Formats: sequence, structure tokens, C-alpha cells
Amino acid sequence: MTVADEDSNLKKLIIVLILLFSLLIWLLVPARSAAQSPVMEFRIGEGLEELRIQQEKLIAEALEAQQRAELENLKHELRKRAEKFRGTHQGQCVIAVRVFLWGSKNLGRSEVQGRASSLRVNSQEPAIGAIVLLNTPGKIDHVGVTLDFNTDTLLVYESNYIKAGVAGIREIPRNSPQILGYRIVSNLKI
Repeated sequence: MTVADEDSNLKKLIIVLILLFSLLIWLLVPARSAAQSPVMEFRIGEGLEELRIQQEKLIAEALEAQQRAELENLKHELRKRAEKFRGTHQGQCVIAVRVFLWGSKNLGRSEVQGRASSLRVNSQEPAIGAIVLLNTPGKIDHVGVTLDFNTDTLLVYESNYIKAGVAGIREIPRNSPQILGYRIVSNLKI
């Protein structure tokens, strides 16, 4: 027998084994439609539900990642702006907040107007870009903008605190009795 004959016989043997294996599968697993097999129908439905759940998780993760990216961008832009204003004359704290958040002392008046004491708290939790309302015992008399926060501290942009009319950045303990609350604002011009 030649090498070519052995090679040909091997190929024939492989084909026969494949055909036998296919026949065995055909005998053991009868062909049924999903309508004929409630088990098969359940498995298909279960698989589709699992795919739907995975798709929802992926969408939620993508949205969460987008929100995190937007928040990081907001933090970056606010910090950059605070560094630009640091040490410059910005005047009274409420006007400085309007200029900082909306780019003009005339914009943002629906959110922030008058004296610091005229502002109202609408949240007890900090948020990036929120106005932090500060007091000396019993009254609101100063405002700043929350640049960042963690469980222990707030990073705040403010004017008229460290030096009259001059903008600055400082950390404040989150549990400070100076903090009355926060004013979450909308339509920031970043």
C-alpha cells in the first residue's frame, strides 16, 4: 500500500466517522420546532430575556460612564475658571458667584440675586457647581461655589472671604457648622 492509498483511506475513515457522529446526534436529539418543545421554547425565551437584561446593563453602564465623563469635565472647567479668577478682584460674593457660574453679573439673576441672606437652600447634599450657603451663627452671610467634594471636605471658590473683594479657593470640612446647605442651580455657562 502506498502513502497515497493510506492518505486516501484515512480521509475516507474520517468522513465515515463524521457521518456516524452526525447520525448519532440525529438519533439522540430529535429535530423539533420550538412550538413542539416547551423546554426548547423556555430556553429560547430565557436566552432572549438574558440578552435583554445584558443589553439594559450595557446601556446603563454607557450612560453612567457618560455622566461620569460630563461630571469630570464640569469639575475640570470649574477648577480652571477658579484658578483664572483666584487672586483677582471679583467684589461681593453673590456677584462673584454669578460671574463665575454664568459669565456675567447680570446673568443668573433668577437663581442668585440680592444679598447672600436672600438665597434659599434647596439641597443638603453638595453637588459640583452648586452654591454653598455659609453662615456665621444663625444667618446666611456668605456664598461660594462647590468645585469638588469628598466625604471629608469641600473645595470652594469664593470671593470676599480671604480678602475684601478678592476671589480665592479654600477647603472647608463637610461637617463644618458654617455650612447651612446648598443651592443646586441650572443653566450654568461652562
